[in-house]
This record gives sequence, C-alpha cells and structure tokens, in this order.
Amino acid sequence: MLDVNYPLRKAYYGALQATGLPVYYQSLPNNISPDDYIVFRSISSQDASTKNSSDTSTTITVEIHTTQDVVNRGKSADDIANEIYGYVYAISQFVLPMDNMQMINTQVQSDVVQDFVLNNQKTHIARFITFRHNIFNGGSMGGLVLTISNYSYTATGTEGDTITVGALIGKKILMVSKDGIVQSGIITTGTPTGKQVKYDSATGSFEFTTDFAQDENLFIVYQNSN
Repeated sequence: MLDVNYPLRKAYYGALQATGLPVYYQSLPNNISPDDYIVFRSISSQDASTKNSSDTSTTITVEIHTTQDVVNRGKSADDIANEIYGYVYAISQFVLPMDNMQMINTQVQSDVVQDFVLNNQKTHIARFITFRHNIFNGGSMGGLVLTISNYSYTATGTEGDTITVGALIGKKILMVSKDGIVQSGIITTGTPTGKQVKYDSATGSFEFTTDFAQDENLFIVYQNSN
C-alpha cells in the first residue's frame, strides 16, 4: 500500500489550475483576499483492496469561493463548478494522472451550495464539491500500465482554430476541453462540427470549430500507449 494523499494533491492542483483561478490546499493564505478562488481539502481514504491489488476508495473536497459587491447571484460559483467538472469529472471513466499509481474512476459524492454570507456590503457564496475516486496503487490488474497524463495550454489568441502539440503525436486522446467545455467528440477524419475536435495523430494537431481567444485554456488528457 502506498500513500495516496500527496500524488492526489499534485493531480488536483494541476487540474484545478487549468481554471485560471488561484488554487490552494487546505486554506486561503491570510495575506491575500481574491474575489474568486478554489481550495481543495479533506482527503479521506478507505481500504478497497482485493486479493490481487492494493486499492483505496478516496474522497476529496473542492471548495469554490466567490465574492461580489452587495448582490451575488451565484452565477460565478456555478460557472467555476462547470469548469471543475470538465477538468475533474467529464465522464465516470475520466481520471487524473497520479505519480506511481492509477486513478480508476471518478464519482461525485456530494455537491452543496452554501448559504450566502454578507460582510461589509460584500456577498460571499461558496460551493463544496466532494469527489470520490477508486485508486489502484499496487498488485496486478490485467497488465494495467500507468500511462495517463495531461497537457494544458493558454492561448494567445493568434492560433486560429488549430493548435499543434508535437508532444502529443501518436498519443491516444481521452478528453479535450477548450475554454472549460469538454468537446463532445474526437474525430480523426473529416471536418469537426459543433463541439467536436479533429485530432491528427501524425502531426499532433487539434482542429476546432471556433478560433482560440486570448487566455482560453486548452486541457487534454491522453494515454501514452494503448
């Protein structure tokens, strides 16, 4: 059995940073006060091992904090939550890369919007999402190989509708998110429509149906080998 906490913390920090918001473990530092920020905390694991593997069932809570003058209608918290779902839980098989172990699946244990708090004419709304993961960290699981990684890129606005990532040539693409929106389909031929993206494994290029805007974030989860 290996410790899952630090590898999970690293995985979440990388994924949550893709939102472009400040991200902190456990608490916000007392010398800053951003209007919107994310805190992740409360990692809790239970043994879920089998005869052939060492596994944990692990939960982690992600806090979304938003503050606005006088009236906060909660839209910012909802928009941030939508991005987090895209980066952490696009589908149940969507997993984050972890050092020396493998996240197997993802579930939502709870998603709670806290009651607003009014302080000095500023309204604070928080939303707490708790995710549950099954994590394999030893033993034999039918030749499972730790090959899942992610790639993140912030656009300059000059890319047009296509970006080429040499490091992703020949990779198996599992998920692509553009501006916090998970693309509905990954195609390899033809012209992408709607929320599709066309991936050319020979060149590492990704073609979308809309141009990149400045500061849009591209987030890709891929597998190094089949």
